[in-house]
Amino acid sequence: MKKYYQAQAFSCNIISKVLREGNNVKNEQGFVSIFTVIIIMAILTLLTISFTNITRQAQQNTLDNQLSTQAFYAAESGVNDALRALEIQPNLNKNDCRTGGPAGAFSYDIDTTLGISYSCVLIIPTVSEQIYDAVPPLGAGEPVVTTVQSSTGAAFNTIDIAWDSTVGTDPFPASAIAGSSPILPSRAAWGNNVGILKVDLVPTSAGLSRDALVNNSYSFMIYPVDGGAGSGTVYNTLDGKGNTVVGNCTNVGTYRCNARITTSGSASAYVMRLQSYYNPVKTSFDISSGGAPLLQINGQALIDVTGKANDVLRRVQVRVPVSGRDSFNKGSHIPFSIVSGDSLCKRVATAPPGGPFAGVATVLTGLGETSCQITE
Repeated sequence: MKKYYQAQAFSCNIISKVLREGNNVKNEQGFVSIFTVIIIMAILTLLTISFTNITRQAQQNTLDNQLSTQAFYAAESGVNDALRALEIQPNLNKNDCRTGGPAGAFSYDIDTTLGISYSCVLIIPTVSEQIYDAVPPLGAGEPVVTTVQSSTGAAFNTIDIAWDSTVGTDPFPASAIAGSSPILPSRAAWGNNVGILKVDLVPTSAGLSRDALVNNSYSFMIYPVDGGAGSGTVYNTLDGKGNTVVGNCTNVGTYRCNARITTSGSASAYVMRLQSYYNPVKTSFDISSGGAPLLQINGQALIDVTGKANDVLRRVQVRVPVSGRDSFNKGSHIPFSIVSGDSLCKRVATAPPGGPFAGVATVLTGLGETSCQITE
């Protein structure tokens, strides 16, 4: 009997142990499940926060782009108002952001409800250099015509001019063409080399005579050459007017070709005409007297405008022509009337006696394409 009770107690211990171990397994499984849920919730929370931030950032970028565009157009409006002000007052010096200029020329607040305005407009009538981004080749557009004048009215004797292709990477001819008055190569032979720059200078200082115009008007064809004639090449305009001269070109700088033109030093103002041959070019030039740089006036003005849309600002700087703006816009000044790549022949027919227009129609009808082949 005693052994029986011992066996029964042993079996109860085993059952109790199994139950305890089962409960431990269940408890551990519950802990793992809770830990897994916490990790998943944390990951989902991070993903939600990240997605929210990305959405918010995209919305902010869209808003900033919209405001930036509005600020840019506001600045453009300021530039257009400055151009109109310069037509009224060509030498306008506006050095205060919100005041100055002709009455009613500037409307700074464009839309007060949306906070759109141009907050600052500055107009600087004197510049250290004139810059032109595109001088067209002969026959492809009007040349650049500008005033070259010192702001102090002092005479100057040096014009440093630089030019390059509009893309800034086109090659230069390997060597200069022979002679000071050469026959230029064909358009096909020139290819995509940097264009030749033609410079015409006519003095416009007060008290000019015919002899002064003849003696102080200059015309140059500046031929770009790799290596050229050395840095700081000087061409004296008194020696050989109308010659083709060599410019110095290197693969360094914004304008890779340069030349120095020296004048007689007796004029304080010129009208300059710039024209390229073969390919369009960009160019800049400054003036000096005895090595001392001079500011220029009546050629270009610098307009500096800051546009504002809410809390976004855009700043725009442009250079605009000053001299003859109104006359250019109205077409009263045309650098030339006809450009022809071939020979040009003109025939003039006058009305015969018997009436102001008698017989003219008959004469003009019979001209045809051989109007220049006139025989006696």
